[in-house]
Amino acid sequence: MTTSQALTAPTHRDQLLEAVRENMASFSAVELRIARAMLNDPSAVINQSIGQFAAGAGVSTASAVRFCRTVGLAGFQALKLALTRTAPSEQSLAATDVRADDSSETVSRKVILGSAEALATAAGNVDHSAVATMAGIIGRARKVLVVGIGTSAPLASDVAYRLALIGVDAVFPADAHVQHVMASHLTADDVCFVISHTGSTVETLAAAGAARSAGAAVLAVTSFTGTHLTDASDHVVVAGSQETAYRVDAMTSRVVHLAVLDAIVVVLAHQSPGRPATLDTSHEILTSHRI
Repeated sequence: MTTSQALTAPTHRDQLLEAVRENMASFSAVELRIARAMLNDPSAVINQSIGQFAAGAGVSTASAVRFCRTVGLAGFQALKLALTRTAPSEQSLAATDVRADDSSETVSRKVILGSAEALATAAGNVDHSAVATMAGIIGRARKVLVVGIGTSAPLASDVAYRLALIGVDAVFPADAHVQHVMASHLTADDVCFVISHTGSTVETLAAAGAARSAGAAVLAVTSFTGTHLTDASDHVVVAGSQETAYRVDAMTSRVVHLAVLDAIVVVLAHQSPGRPATLDTSHEILTSHRI
């Protein structure tokens, strides 16, 4: 990441750490070493000199200063101040970090608390104007192709179904090859709606690229900026989370993505006067299938 691409100055710890995590994919090798050193133990950084911090990260002090400016801060002292503003207590850290000696009941409680914390952080960090913009584009589209692979596939399937309930012509083909083929048949009146945690899955990028070449609008919900997917998309909502030990394939991020997708659907229904009536009709049909 270059100085010209510096991030907006974070005002507190959560914003700083979230911004660093979201931009990992766009950092240089030196920036990655610095980012990982800070993310591994942000509380320790508060009590370090810039020389100690740089040495621990295996970089020069000049590189550490440049990193601070890249993340939108004036220097190392500003970085430490941002970390201090919301530095959690040991009790707060223990509330969500799963440890090897935790009981099953404690693990269950920590996982749920961790997801709740991730959602609270996302509520403050997500670009809600981008959510509204994407909802409007989806609402005006002739057809919406929803794309997702792996653990993003259930989310893609769910949002396609929920969009259909409010009258959007949305479809999610489960097969990656079918997604690619259907993306190539989209038009300028259509939308390719991509859900991807990493933004770097080959099959997902193939579908997004085909849709873009066909002239369709490409929208994405992902966890990181500066990826091939964000480069290929017209509009992006970035919503990630801090994954803790023992979690499988960034599941907390999936919870955050699900909430963002829910927000897009609800905003779309709210924007369009006729859609609640369509939803009522859909619910009547679904009710007829229940005993």
